[in-house]
Amino acid sequence: MPAARAAAWYSDAMQLWKRGPVVFTALALVMLACNLALNLVPVVGVVLAQLLLPLLECGLLYASLAADRGDRPRLRHLIAVAAAPPRALVAVLAASFVIFAVESIAAQVLGDVNMLTPTADDAEAMSPGVLIATYAAGILASLPVMFVPFVALFDG
Repeated sequence: MPAARAAAWYSDAMQLWKRGPVVFTALALVMLACNLALNLVPVVGVVLAQLLLPLLECGLLYASLAADRGDRPRLRHLIAVAAAPPRALVAVLAASFVIFAVESIAAQVLGDVNMLTPTADDAEAMSPGVLIATYAAGILASLPVMFVPFVALFDG
């Protein structure tokens, strides 16, 4: 893939963002706040984050689709996924689960860190190498399922 193509994609993405920078930023901040809040609660919060966040993230996809079609992104896109067919929701969650499972296994094997019960000690004990390897494992796991939300939500 030529670098120019990547630059064109970035340019296209920025054009979408410019159609609603405040809304896109607000959507991202809501997701960040939910992620931070849920991950403070061991096990239950982490599990809820794995169920809720991928669905909330779909709000950015709906907002981007609206912007691409000439409409304005809106905060209500955050919950638009609720109208998706159940099989699409399952597909989005399954794709997200695969990534989290791979990251969890990598963190456990490489750094003896349980991602369901993260602690401040885990964060301090995790070496930069283990952290990078855990993220790298998640990235590799995400590649085959990266476009699942797009296909499941928009192509049926």
